[in-house]
Order: sequence, then C-alpha cells, then structure tokens
Amino acid sequence: MHTGHADTTLETIIQEAFHSHRVRRLLTILSDMPATVWARAIVQAPEYQYFKPVLITLSAHNAPNLLLITELIAGLNAFQLKYPPETKYWQALAQHILNQQKMTNNWTPSTLYQIFYTFYQHERIPTIKLARLHKVFHSPLMDIFLRWTPEQIHAQFAWIYQQVGRTLNQPSTAKTIAFAAKTLAIGLRLCGYPFPEMDLPIPVDNRIERLTRRLIPELLQRVGSHRKQVTIIQVFWQAVLSWLRERGLGVTMIHLDSLLWWVWGAFGAGVQGVRAGAQVRPCPNSLNTSPERTPNPPPHSSLHRLQHLLRTEKHP
Repeated sequence: MHTGHADTTLETIIQEAFHSHRVRRLLTILSDMPATVWARAIVQAPEYQYFKPVLITLSAHNAPNLLLITELIAGLNAFQLKYPPETKYWQALAQHILNQQKMTNNWTPSTLYQIFYTFYQHERIPTIKLARLHKVFHSPLMDIFLRWTPEQIHAQFAWIYQQVGRTLNQPSTAKTIAFAAKTLAIGLRLCGYPFPEMDLPIPVDNRIERLTRRLIPELLQRVGSHRKQVTIIQVFWQAVLSWLRERGLGVTMIHLDSLLWWVWGAFGAGVQGVRAGAQVRPCPNSLNTSPERTPNPPPHSSLHRLQHLLRTEKHP
C-alpha cells in the first residue's frame, strides 16, 4: 500500500515503463533465460572467479571468515579504479593476497589489514580507500565477522548489510554499500551458502545507468535531478526482478546485476566468448565442489538477444 505522493509517482513511472516496447522485450528475453545462463553469470563475476583461489588459501589456514572480510572491503573500495576494465582490479587484488602466502603462515586480521594497506596505498584516491579500510577494521562490525561463523553471518545478512552503511555513514542504497553487500553475498556463496533471501538494491554505477537510459530514456529525463534518477533506476530493476519472480524464476538481484554486467561487455570475451565455447578461467575448486561449467547457449539464445537489445537501443 502506498501512502505518499512520492511512492505514487514512482509507481506510476514504473507502470509506464512496463508499457514500453523496449522494456516488454527485455522482460520477455529475461523470462526466457535458461537457469544455466543465470548460474553462469555468477561464475563469470570477477569477485567470484578471482577470489576462489583466495578461499582455498584462507580455508587451508582455517580462516574462511577472512574471505568474507576480503570480499566486503574489496566491494567497498571498488570505485575510481585505475584499471580500465574493472576485472583487472579483482585480479590484481586477488593476486596481491595470494602472493602473501609465500611470506606468511599466520593469517590474522592484522595480517589482512597490512595486505590491504599495501594494495590500496598505490590505488587512486588512496586516502579515501585507506580511511574506509581503517573504519571497517576498527568497528564493531569487524568483531562480528571474527566471532561469528559464516553460517551466522549468512543468517544475519540483512542486519550486517545495514551495519555496513552505518559504519561508513552512508545509506544502504549507496552504490558502494549495495555493491559491497553483493560481494559479501558472493563470498558466502563461495563458502557454500545460498544467496540471502533479502532483496538488495542494484548498485547504480555508470554501466547500469547507461544501460537503463537505453531502456527508459524519456522517463529518466522527466524526473530531473540525478539523485531522483538513481532512485528510479533502482526501483525499475527491483520491479523487473519482482516480475521475473512472479513468473517462477528463482533469481536474485545478484543474478540480475551479474547478468547485466556480463552482457554489457565489460567482462573479457563477454557473450561472444560464451558463444564461441570459451570456458571460465580455471580456478581451484572450493569445498570439494566440481568445476562450474554450464552448456554454451546456442547462437540465437536469449543471452545474445539481450546483448543485442542493450547495445542497439539508443537514447535520444
């Protein structure tokens, strides 16, 4: 039930968006997407792919919680990157962590803090990123990560997500807070837990913003300020996710964001790589699971149609 004018306006805008020919095409394509493709989108995510070996290293030292801390910090500081493709950030950070295993057998929070410090001091805007690192490592949130089991962290994910925002004095819908929640959830997935049931907002970075402008340009232009546009974008994709779930698709915003990121072409060979039979970069398996391999979609699959839609629709 909507109680305010702002809610009514949002609802009206989303209803109008769903009558758009472009959005109807999007919904049809997404509803036709095979489960194997949704699963493959997660495996292709750099925060999953490159951090699998990190899990192996930390699990060998009985420190899986440090992986969750690593995913959280990496997500919080994944902005203003000096690497052209975002994937190189994840690859470089994972390699930086793995290189330390040759120098230490004592994986502690203090060790991890120093590893992060030596990485972020050479990144862009290091002062801000090191301040974020310090805030998290010297907050009650860190005590929780160290005391609780991964199972407890998974069970209290929604509460922890809110605490991350409070720790950094930012709303939970802020881009890096929402993205850090996604990377933490992927860390839990690497540890063998399903994605949390709560609905996360989509992290609105330049990629998601540009992509959404190709779908509903007139509606975004109408709302005026950029802050309001970001709100519309998050509400729009939440409505898309709800529409898919109403039709029986068991996907989360993490699946949807990962799929959009992959198809947009920011990751490696992208869709063409999948169609050509490219496999995910080999990583050591975690928790004795078999390698994640899914059948390659046919040339005219819903995956290819989605790429075509998002790359050919131009905003005025």
